Amino acid sequence: MSMGTEIRDVPAVDAAFPGIVEAEIVKFAAGLEGKHPDASVVTAARRISRVAIFHTREPEIAVDVDGALSFDLRLRDGRLVLAEIGMSGRIDVSVYGVDDELQEHNPEATPDELIAAIGR
Repeated sequence: MSMGTEIRDVPAVDAAFPGIVEAEIVKFAAGLEGKHPDASVVTAARRISRVAIFHTREPEIAVDVDGALSFDLRLRDGRLVLAEIGMSGRIDVSVYGVDDELQEHNPEATPDELIAAIGR
């Protein structure tokens, strides 16, 4: 995962976080080297971001150097969800247990499958 947007347990940062995440979504939507994700992919990324913010205290959401939007989410129950949404809409998801052992890997997940992994 790339260095990205992190939320801390600080009221001013907490209040600003949705705007910071939206800035990453805007960067993702802008594309890279003339390639852009479809509007439906950007909409799915926004939807997933809202769920991520709700289910974790310190999500890291950032645009990678290849233009993909990456999620590094340590959930409140201790699980870790790593996901990447490519500009094509392809979603690669890995879910790790509280022991950081890989529990699930889905290289072709749907937005709903990623949301379900976050919300479990």
